Amino acid sequence: RCIFVRYGSVVLFFLLLSLYYFKRGQNILSLFYLSLSILFRLYPVILLPYFLKPLGKKNKKECLGCLFLIIPLLYFIFNLGNKGGGLPHLDYLLAMNFFLGLHSTIYIFPLGYLLLFLHFLKFGRKEDLALYFALLHLWLFSTCYFHLQFFAWLIPFLTLTIAGSKYKEGVFYFSLLFYFLYTFQWGKVNSVYLFAPLNPLKVFYLPSLKELLSPSLFHKFMGFVRTALSSCLLWLMYLLWREKDFNGLLEVSP
Repeated sequence: RCIFVRYGSVVLFFLLLSLYYFKRGQNILSLFYLSLSILFRLYPVILLPYFLKPLGKKNKKECLGCLFLIIPLLYFIFNLGNKGGGLPHLDYLLAMNFFLGLHSTIYIFPLGYLLLFLHFLKFGRKEDLALYFALLHLWLFSTCYFHLQFFAWLIPFLTLTIAGSKYKEGVFYFSLLFYFLYTFQWGKVNSVYLFAPLNPLKVFYLPSLKELLSPSLFHKFMGFVRTALSSCLLWLMYLLWREKDFNGLLEVSP
């Protein structure tokens, strides 16, 4: 699936550099590399608040590092109406919601995002940032619609948090089965054509699952696939949360 990521690998490269320097306490360098990742894709903006927590605690001059974020943010603001700019995928984050009536709607992803961020503000340490990012991405891909190449965002943070745990790795590998089926909604490109090297002439004319099933049946099938994928990711999220040692910080203070 790496072929679909396009320049997403560049985004992840700068994002991981930003995480590296953040953990070393070099906040200005961390914000600089974060701004570079935002220039390639707006998605890292949802991670920005986590990087701002330590600013000003030791050296107020570090707040000047925020200037690195002005250029990429202004770029997207002034390109809101242009193709490829602005916030073209914002609706994906708001698609799962509870409508309460009139103008009252609860959006599920922002709700979980805010709860996780508030927990980070209260209890989080810089050593835990990779864990919080893993939890955030698991929540994102559990509750939001996404194009198949976006799933690559999850991989580096899971690598930093579940590597070495056979059970958690097994849960993730199991989820990849449903991720593979999830890609069938894009037709032959992500199903039939994958087997073209075996016999290009014969494989080219094979129908995809989307063509074999009726629209309503295919819709239901994809719904069950997506449900199974979200279940695996939410279970992995629970495992990470349960096994993380917060040093008693979750206990109620007297």
